[in-house]
This record gives sequence, C-alpha cells and structure tokens, in this order.
Amino acid sequence: MKGQFEYFAPNISLVPFKGDASIEYKWRVAKRLEQMAERYSGKPIKILYFGDLDQKGLEIPKNALRDIKNWCSVSFDFIRGGLNLGDEVKFNLGTSIDKISSYQWESLSHEQAGELITSVINGVVSQGVFSEIESQEREATTKFKKIIPKILEMLKKF
Repeated sequence: MKGQFEYFAPNISLVPFKGDASIEYKWRVAKRLEQMAERYSGKPIKILYFGDLDQKGLEIPKNALRDIKNWCSVSFDFIRGGLNLGDEVKFNLGTSIDKISSYQWESLSHEQAGELITSVINGVVSQGVFSEIESQEREATTKFKKIIPKILEMLKKF
C-alpha cells in the first residue's frame, strides 16, 4: 500500500499506520503535525486516511485521532479517502473469505488503487498547488542543468 502512495502521490507526506498505532507513534504524529503547521505557516492541514472497509479499518483512525487530537496543538481536517461504502461496488471487489461485507485494500488492482488515490487527492488539493510545485521543480532543474557544466569544468582543473 505504501508503495502505491509513493507512486501515485509522490509529493504527499506519508505516515503509514500498519494497523493500530502505538502511543509513542501517535505522539510523534501529533508533534509532526505541529512542525508541519509551523513550517507551512498556517496553511490548512488535511489528513487523508486510506484503509480497509471493515470493522478494524474503521476503528483504527478513530482510535488514533482521539489521541493525536488531544496531543496536537494545531487543528487539522481528517478525510477518510477509502475504502469507503460504495467503493466495493465501484471497483467490483469481492468480500474477504472469513468476513462477509469486509473489503481489503489489497483487493484493489494497481490501477484501481491509483484511481482512488488520485481522485481523492484531486478532490482535496487544488490543482494550483501542484502547478506551483511543478513550476518550482522545473526552475530548480533548469538552474541545476546550468551549473553542472561549470562544476565539471572546475573539477577538471584539480
């Protein structure tokens, strides 16, 4: 699952839970959110959660959020990105063998996961933000390409 997010959303900060998070891990998440709020000077923080559509997948974020909100001095929005009710129909997912009406992230194909991830992100983050990031990356790449030959010439002198 983490690899899919790195592939489809390379510019998004990831904090994988891998099940119930420990107290120490939730504390670090709360403090990281505070650091991000300071770093990005008051821009809104949005947490997108993607998990299984089963009892445990619904409990994990509730349990984690309770503690993170208590320990975090900044506000943030929480959005459950998937799997949500209706996704099982949209993506034609089969139920888990041992639990009826239980749908696992691993049931999604790579393409389906990408569709879900990108549609949620595009619904939350304005395209202007991505355009700005791409513009900054192009500018940095251009500057880097100009300076590389100069560095190589300097190294030849040694």
